[in-house]
Amino acid sequence: MSVRTIIFFSLIFLLRSCKLDDNRVQGQFGSIESPEALKVVNSSLKVKVNELFTLQVSGGEPPYNFERLSGNSVVNNYGQLTADSAPELVNVRIRDNTGFYLDKNIVVYDVGQLDPTFGTLGIQFFKPNEAVEEQGKAIKIDAMQRIVVVAQVNNGGTGIDFVLARYLSDGSLDSDFGVAGIASFDGGVTGPDIPRGALIDSNQKILVFGQCQRATTSGDFCFVRFDSDGHLDTTFNGTGSQVFNVEAGSVVEGVADVVEDGSGNYVWTGQVETGDINTVVGRITDVGALDGTFNTTGYRVFDGSLSNTEDRGLSVKLDSNGKVVVGGYAFDTGGNLMEYMILRLDNLGAFDNTFSGDGHFVFDIGNTNHDISQSLNIKDGLIYIAGRTNNGANTDVAIARVTDSGVLDGTFGGGDGIFTWDGSGNDDLTGATSVQFDSSGRIVLLIDTVSGGYRRPASLRLSAAGDLDLTYGNSGIAISSIISGQSHTSRAAVFEDDGSVLVCGSVDTVSNSKDVFISKIWYE
Repeated sequence: MSVRTIIFFSLIFLLRSCKLDDNRVQGQFGSIESPEALKVVNSSLKVKVNELFTLQVSGGEPPYNFERLSGNSVVNNYGQLTADSAPELVNVRIRDNTGFYLDKNIVVYDVGQLDPTFGTLGIQFFKPNEAVEEQGKAIKIDAMQRIVVVAQVNNGGTGIDFVLARYLSDGSLDSDFGVAGIASFDGGVTGPDIPRGALIDSNQKILVFGQCQRATTSGDFCFVRFDSDGHLDTTFNGTGSQVFNVEAGSVVEGVADVVEDGSGNYVWTGQVETGDINTVVGRITDVGALDGTFNTTGYRVFDGSLSNTEDRGLSVKLDSNGKVVVGGYAFDTGGNLMEYMILRLDNLGAFDNTFSGDGHFVFDIGNTNHDISQSLNIKDGLIYIAGRTNNGANTDVAIARVTDSGVLDGTFGGGDGIFTWDGSGNDDLTGATSVQFDSSGRIVLLIDTVSGGYRRPASLRLSAAGDLDLTYGNSGIAISSIISGQSHTSRAAVFEDDGSVLVCGSVDTVSNSKDVFISKIWYE
């Protein structure tokens, strides 16, 4: 054999012996291509407890060998993992026939458990000021799967401000947003600026809304818009914010919920307090001006009970025909009992008389004095309105389904259009603060309950017909495995594409009264 041939084969041997970052030589040497890199091709490396999971491997030189490096689950030589405990991370080494190897983590989870790949063991805390109170109010996911959290923060100086933070999918702050991941808004006076919620619009701009106090008022309707980088968007009213009132004088006004319409405008609901409390529904344009085509003034004030007593609009959606549907609660005509309330208006702000005869539907859940709707959603032309009711002794979760014509749907729940849940004797339920639908059309309600002496986020799942889904969690409820020894109050939730739910709210602490928490909880 010639020296030249020996050198050639020696180089080939050295190349096959190297282990680069992807554990396989890439590119070409002379006329010989290297084999395809060893890789795992599963779309997800997450498995539910008690289910069988198989690693799918390509590249390298088969056959492959599988070795568990850490974790309790068993992995056999076919790459099959039997997930028998959760939550845990199972680290598996995949080795090909030549000795090249690749290490991968597999997440084993169960319904209601925290995802350990997010933040610190599934939870992230947001506390820009350690010495004061902070409360999480909204959580949204943008088109790039980044997580936007809105909080109210007592800055210790000029009062309470709007504060936003953006996180990457692993729960780390996104340094490209605002200043080191954080943006804020201060209305400029010592009074509170209190956010109630947020939306990410079709242009990926972030609209935060709530109540802002000016020097001459007790609080006004307030909208603040940020661009996708976390800076105030000056194309919105020239300043990035729009603060206005509908009643002169020192009255309390605030926005409770907003939805974007098909023209890029924002339809909103809230309330104004002038002795009694009335619902307000309005629309502002993409540039931050009140839309005069809506009821000529850009808003409409409505006394839902028609008896000059309290009513509040708390949630708003648009149906498939572009009609405005508002959910909340109102006192009955006698001014004694709080009841669920739904309003429906056309896109000009006039009441839709095809809905319940006059555009509004107020109904009782259980002949008690404490029926409050907190969330509304629409699916297939049916309106789902959820919140709480009082059974005479304690609070129950309640959801009702209303038809397009404005009557209770007798095919839902107990045959009267209503489902209630008493918490199996738990006397400390907050009711449903969010109603959403999973990919199978089942209904998911976000609630808070007490477990082990502390308040925890939890979810209920119902069938599309309004029956408790006993296959979900523990007989229909999944209680989150949040940090023990602290109470957590959830305020908002959003589904992720991977079958998990992101929840934000407030956690009681020792050093101050509350911090914001963000948790990633497995749904299924």
